[in-house]
Amino acid sequence: MSSLSEPPARSDPSATSLPKPSEALSNGHIGVPEVPAEVASDLVRYRLEPPPEKFDFDPRPPGDDEPFAEPEKEDRSEEKKRLPLWQELPILLLVALLVAIIVKTFLFQSYFIPSESMRNTLEINDRVAVNKLSYVFGDIERSQIVVFDTSTDDGGEPILDAFVRLVAESVGLSSPDSVVIKRVIGLPGETIEIIDNQLYVDSQPLDEPYLGPESRMANFGPVMVEDGSYFLMGDNRARSSDSRRIGAVSEEDIIGRAFVRMWPLSRWSGL
Repeated sequence: MSSLSEPPARSDPSATSLPKPSEALSNGHIGVPEVPAEVASDLVRYRLEPPPEKFDFDPRPPGDDEPFAEPEKEDRSEEKKRLPLWQELPILLLVALLVAIIVKTFLFQSYFIPSESMRNTLEINDRVAVNKLSYVFGDIERSQIVVFDTSTDDGGEPILDAFVRLVAESVGLSSPDSVVIKRVIGLPGETIEIIDNQLYVDSQPLDEPYLGPESRMANFGPVMVEDGSYFLMGDNRARSSDSRRIGAVSEEDIIGRAFVRMWPLSRWSGL
């Protein structure tokens, strides 16, 4: 009977013998065995190399090429540039005044009603807003309420008085004494006539729902409106000095259209 014996150990040509602990201690590294270079991993080799001076990737998201902002420094620079309130206030007031003058001269202006000539549509001390661009881009139509100037500018007003007046008118504290507000009744080329408290335009009676039941008119005309002029009348026919007395008003003297009554607030409405 044959005896069993262990098979001879097979040698693995790819295996590499590891150093014994005694050999590891003799290489100068206490307790740490030396790792052969041929089996060292990429991570080990990377850790043994010096750190790179610059990364080869950009940590910012794609498309973000702007440098990182420093909000604290920017805010501090803005605070240094801002003026104190007592220095900013006169500048703001001056800018507001210039804007008001520009708006008053070319766009809109407010007027207060000094008389009863437009009752019952407008009462004394009512304030209306006038659009000065209405007739730059449109035509004057019947029944519209317009503002026109009756002054003759002779250039004799002192400069200081003119400036004070301009500022007061720009902020709505006053209205020119020469400005009058009336309603358009007759257009160029039409014939105006009043018979027995009835107004006729080209021999046709004109419906005027804005007049009060107590409105009274004396007989007038017939009068033909000249070209480039308009026949204007107040809604309070018995107490209105209008085109029946001063004649038709030239289109050049019409400032604009009153389109809203803005004061008092309880009677706010369009015109």
